[in-house]
Amino acid sequence: DELKNFLDAQNRIKTFGYIYSGENGELERRFKYWDGFSMASFFIARDSAGTIIGAFGAFDPGKGRQIYIDALPPDKELIAKLGALVGLKVPRPNENIDILYLTSLELAHGLSAAERLDVFDGLLTALYKSGLPKAYHIVSFCDYNKQSLLEVVARGYMYDATPVLLYQLHAPEAVEIYRESGMAHPPGHEMVLM
Repeated sequence: DELKNFLDAQNRIKTFGYIYSGENGELERRFKYWDGFSMASFFIARDSAGTIIGAFGAFDPGKGRQIYIDALPPDKELIAKLGALVGLKVPRPNENIDILYLTSLELAHGLSAAERLDVFDGLLTALYKSGLPKAYHIVSFCDYNKQSLLEVVARGYMYDATPVLLYQLHAPEAVEIYRESGMAHPPGHEMVLM
């Protein structure tokens, strides 16, 4: 209930946020329909008072979604070779890419920018210490320009960023048009659902 309440409070003030509260909320739906997703999938950060200040669920949608690559881009071949030399799981052409998604990624809206980075750093460190990422080629999450977390990633991980554009379709006469630049928080969006 505590996690559900945290996720719900975070999303209620987002444009297009999810509804986590209630008996049939988003968290229960994901637990029911996402293969292998449960409370044990979550990494949770708490402050000194025990209040949740950050969380994400580690989820593998591999049973329902498979992504293959035809070939590694030339600029990524060297990185792949170096990764293989140090024992990383490296994708190979014409094979499935195993992706571990960080879903329901939330950092308390009341945190300062520096605190957000610290909390995310702690969560990411805990994920890697768990050993879970070793079974995957990639750990993937959505990062937003306005509240970017890439500073943490750049400090200790090899990474690649793929730009994505979220857009809204609306009637020409619509007056309720949402733009990320006008939002206080990133929109409710889950890359794992794309």
